[in-house]
Amino acid sequence: MARQQRVVSEPSQLHHARIMSDDLELFQFRYSHFNEKVRWALDHKALSHRRTDLLPGPHASTIKKMTGQTQTPVLRINDQYVHDSAWIIERLELIFTAAPSLLPPDDQTRDRAREIARHFDFVVGPAARICAFVAMLGKGRDARDAQECFVAFQALVAGRVEVLLEGRVGQGHGSMVAGG
Repeated sequence: MARQQRVVSEPSQLHHARIMSDDLELFQFRYSHFNEKVRWALDHKALSHRRTDLLPGPHASTIKKMTGQTQTPVLRINDQYVHDSAWIIERLELIFTAAPSLLPPDDQTRDRAREIARHFDFVVGPAARICAFVAMLGKGRDARDAQECFVAFQALVAGRVEVLLEGRVGQGHGSMVAGG
């Protein structure tokens, strides 16, 4: 059973005339880093929207009817459906141009921000999910397995972030990571 929640920004925070006429609904798993990224994007742009929580497994038929695939998140913008968090963010940038931007303005920094986002989507996120499952399911010898997983995860994140940033935060490019 899907559960809906209406998220409404304060009127003083609404940044675009389209907000008043567009009907936005996010079909989501509550606990997913891909879905969280879209929730942050919608909140950053102060876009009023509904959130419909789906149960993993039974969600597949609902999402398949909308998009022809079974993954969340899916954002309905009026009568159009957009799936994949990266595609949703790109669509929000194209449609809601007067709202605060989600990506840096220049092409080079924008491409770098997309590269970092892909890394977190396909390397860091899945690694974190595996660590969480190890900890929740209690599989393996004992709690040391979960601790070893988290130590390895921390090393992965710390080492890769330094490589991705290449000292650019101190050079005025920190906004591509910090959202500033």
